[in-house]
Amino acid sequence: MQISFATFSRGGAVFAALMGCAVLVGWLFDISVIKAMIPNLKGMKVNAAISFVAAGGSLWMLQDSARSRPGKWMGMLLALVVVAISAATLAEQISGMDFGIDEILIHGDSLVSSKGEQPGRMSPVTALCFFLTGFSLLTLGALCPKSPAWAWWLALPILLLSLVVLAGYAYGTKSLYTVAGFTTIPLHAAITFFLLSLSLLAANSSYKFTKLMTSDTAGGYALRRMLPSLILGIFIAGWLRLKGEEAGWYDVHFGVALMVLLTTLIGSTLITWIAKNLHDLDIDQRQKLATHDYLTGLVLPGLAMDKLEIVLHAARNSSKKVALLFIDLDGFKSINDTFGHEAGDYVLKVVADRLQKAIRHFDTPARVGGDEFLVILDNLSDEQMAAEIAGRIISAISQPIEYSGDSLSVGASIGIGLFPDNATDARSLRRVADQAMYAVKRSGKNRFAFAGIE
Repeated sequence: MQISFATFSRGGAVFAALMGCAVLVGWLFDISVIKAMIPNLKGMKVNAAISFVAAGGSLWMLQDSARSRPGKWMGMLLALVVVAISAATLAEQISGMDFGIDEILIHGDSLVSSKGEQPGRMSPVTALCFFLTGFSLLTLGALCPKSPAWAWWLALPILLLSLVVLAGYAYGTKSLYTVAGFTTIPLHAAITFFLLSLSLLAANSSYKFTKLMTSDTAGGYALRRMLPSLILGIFIAGWLRLKGEEAGWYDVHFGVALMVLLTTLIGSTLITWIAKNLHDLDIDQRQKLATHDYLTGLVLPGLAMDKLEIVLHAARNSSKKVALLFIDLDGFKSINDTFGHEAGDYVLKVVADRLQKAIRHFDTPARVGGDEFLVILDNLSDEQMAAEIAGRIISAISQPIEYSGDSLSVGASIGIGLFPDNATDARSLRRVADQAMYAVKRSGKNRFAFAGIE
């Protein structure tokens, strides 16, 4: 889910930049249909188009996984461009002065309409949205621990303002998308602000709201499905009521009753659907928790030992070997003590994921508890295969783990017990693998050793 949110955020950045570029092309070549995008509606101003290009580029460069130093500073610079243009426009609107920024790429004898509107000047609400966008991007790129929260709160008003404007266009309420009776906020600008604000909210996984939306908890599941569906459903119900009244199909009283019935139907259907899915998820989760670790998703030791008994039984009838790897993480306690249990849990999940990728698809990894793991290696031709897999595991686990701006590192001490070389039953094989692991701990850590070899 985090990956899909990051992809959505980058998609919003690309959409904003492309929208701005398209409008700039329309102004450069005086193509009205490109400037307005939708016939008979107001066109986007040049400074707004430039700001969208800068905002989209800034958001792309400030994404969590792309924070190279040159990219970060370029993203911050583009955010400052957005702040500068919007701040100058707001100052013009408030003071009534002309700083000349409206003439960028605008040519002609009449720059002021009969109503006093500046063709190159964005509306005050548009300028305010860009001002908030610029500062949200700046806080997104800042290193301050509190900056993600500020970025979130700055993006939220943009989302609300764009929703008001979109509602005005959808319901034909001009007062919702005009300022002072004549300064219009273009429809495609409102759409772009809507997507851009959502992209800002999704840009950083440390936002509390984003954490909830991306979580695999019941709350996250319900929020992802209920919130968008409920907002869209109420929006459509209101639109249907309005269009029916305008067409003369029914009066106001019938329209109100119809909207109440529609919203009740939408809400009850949505709640029933979510409840059923949560019920099914709860049953599946309870069944899984009986056999799998709640944090890493790996099988529990009891199930792993049952699997080992089955594997050993099959191996007795063949010439193949079986290896049991007992893994203990090196340096994990210091991470827990220094960064807290939340960081420790994150490290364990990353380690479990790397462990599964380092072994073969038919091998069985398990979490014993704390920072200890087991891996059952089946169908081995010789002990060298076990050594190669153990080496891959150590290499994978030892890679740095990025967590909230810090680079965390753990190692892995691995003891290997071989069937039939070291033991012929599951309990004995686990015991000798455990002993081999502690021998590694005593002799230097972050390596592997076979049972019986110091």
